[in-house]
Amino acid sequence: MRPTVPFILLTFLLLLTLLAGGAVVADHRAATRGIPSGLPEPVADADVPLLCVNAALHATTLPLEQALDLIAEGDFRWVRQSFPWALIEPAPGRYDWALWDRIVDEAALRGLRLIAVLERPPDWAGSPPTPANFARFAEAVAARYGDRIDYYQVWHNPNLKDGWGDRPHPAQYAELLRQAALAIRAADPDARILLASLAPTVERGPENLSEVRFLEELYTAGAAPYFDIVAAQAYGFETGPEDRRVGEGVLNFSRAVLIREVMEAHGDGGKALWVSHFGWNSLPPDWEDVPSIWGTVDEETQAEYTVGALERARREWPWVGAMCLSHFQPDLSLPAPGTGTPDARRHWGFALVGPDGTPRPVYDAVVEWARRPPANDPGYWTPSSGVAKWKGSWELSELGADPGQEGTYTVTVPFWGTDFGLRVRRGDYRAYLYVTVDGEPANLLPRDEAGRAYVILTSPDYQPQEVTIPVARGLPAGSHTAVVVAERGWDQWPLAGWSVSYRPDDRPYRRALAGLGALALAALAGVVVAGRRMDWGRAGRAVAAAWARLSEGVRWAVTLAAAGLLWAGAWMTWGLETGGGVFRRLGEGGGLAVTLAAAGLFYYSPWFLLTVFAGAALFGIILLRPDYGLALVAGLAPFYTLPRPLLDKAFSMAEIVTLMTVVAWGVRALTPPPAPRGEEAPSGRGPTGRGPSGRGP
Repeated sequence: MRPTVPFILLTFLLLLTLLAGGAVVADHRAATRGIPSGLPEPVADADVPLLCVNAALHATTLPLEQALDLIAEGDFRWVRQSFPWALIEPAPGRYDWALWDRIVDEAALRGLRLIAVLERPPDWAGSPPTPANFARFAEAVAARYGDRIDYYQVWHNPNLKDGWGDRPHPAQYAELLRQAALAIRAADPDARILLASLAPTVERGPENLSEVRFLEELYTAGAAPYFDIVAAQAYGFETGPEDRRVGEGVLNFSRAVLIREVMEAHGDGGKALWVSHFGWNSLPPDWEDVPSIWGTVDEETQAEYTVGALERARREWPWVGAMCLSHFQPDLSLPAPGTGTPDARRHWGFALVGPDGTPRPVYDAVVEWARRPPANDPGYWTPSSGVAKWKGSWELSELGADPGQEGTYTVTVPFWGTDFGLRVRRGDYRAYLYVTVDGEPANLLPRDEAGRAYVILTSPDYQPQEVTIPVARGLPAGSHTAVVVAERGWDQWPLAGWSVSYRPDDRPYRRALAGLGALALAALAGVVVAGRRMDWGRAGRAVAAAWARLSEGVRWAVTLAAAGLLWAGAWMTWGLETGGGVFRRLGEGGGLAVTLAAAGLFYYSPWFLLTVFAGAALFGIILLRPDYGLALVAGLAPFYTLPRPLLDKAFSMAEIVTLMTVVAWGVRALTPPPAPRGEEAPSGRGPTGRGPSGRGP
């Protein structure tokens, strides 16, 4: 066998191994995308009952009382109800509250909580309403029902021409939202404002705009202070809830993850995402002539997919609040086709009950799911959530749980997940929490002489602090029981809550990656050995001679540059998303501080190796945030006469950072983010709880 054959075969094996490694990493990312990597921190409006349903109670085939009875008997806790401006104020200044008073009162009698959707202005003649007029209407609704309604959603589908009355315009909606939010909060100080429900669409204008881009532009327009909750529509279309493709061109249940990522990218991860609509369409067989823009499934599949979606959200998405099924019955007051709004008949495939009030299989499946024994699922929990068992005269309040001075104080916490942590208040006092999980000392905590795992409640600097302490990690996915025993700590409210998370078992992934890494190293070693034995001819001898003429410093620089390019390529393929997420969590101030520290270390370092590492770190930061590179260039330009010596040469820092920024831009341009696996959906648009087994009381 000639020496070139082993070299070619080993090179092919190396490339194949690297490609396989990339595929393994991509599959792992797809399987875990949207699942928080650490313990959940408190997220406002996420610790609420999950089960919600859209119900047009002003326009159903059933009497109001019968419809609400069916909803309450199904263990739904939320009702998302439209409050159409055109029906409430049929004439300027004249409000007709009679029907809406009945809806609010009857819902309250059954313990149902309303999400009031403010929409549909009178005389909607193809243009959005005046923000001031809409704010006046919103204030009137909040003033009348503020003692019974806390959640208000401002508009519906503003990213569609049909929903906005004109071509979508994020800045216009942002102004309407701003004025409405100020008016609602003035009338009801406890109000929580939901961003408009954004329709899923892959279109980019002019008549319809992707909800991802619409939300991005809302943040750019400064709308964040005027909403407390983001709302997404997670229709399943023609794939089930386990379709984990995430991309702007893919319409599926996982699209909610994409909206969540936009929130986190803009520093809004402390807000919850609620699902205003989700479900699968199942039209009766004799309605096959009715066009569906959502795809169709049979009734059994509809029921199976719906329960699967609830289960996935409950276990993987602790940042989700209420999830509203679409719907109890369609809104029969919607105009007929040709008027800009889909007719009710197309929506009957989503209905939980038929026109005569007969529950469909999806209703029965959701009721059965909701009535399973409650579980302490992934998410952040407070002591008042009602899922823990307390021994001793603990005092519970909004602050958390406080033990007394005498007796034994124990709390038993059942939970479902793989990781568990405690949210504690530390300070200048001496106290401990002793923790076991499934009868064994918690595996992340230190142990005392008696073998007990403990949490020290004395803060390191003796200053008050509230932190989440990881207690157990890597448990088998399933049900577990944590027991926490308090020793001292009275009047300190030491236990603020606990966090539960779920991460899929990544041991097969790590084993596969380790095996491929070992194979790649072996193949690389073989390539080097085979390459050294080959006769590379005149070109090889010329390269060897040129390399021999280089100084030792230049050889080091070339070697490090080649290694840097190799690792940069691997990082762009495997680690850019993770690194970007970590860097974003530092915030603007933290990110700038790290950038300046890397630049300062690079400039002032007296050692060549440290300079190289600092330069690599600075390049990595600029690769993540090219705008930081531009800011550094502008800031360093006046110091052009203070160069940085490198390899017997001198370069200004402005020149070095400019080069890094240009290279980073080129790498990003040549290495776009990986496209989601699978086919993209065709251009088009979609349609417009936790119950006893969910998070919260």
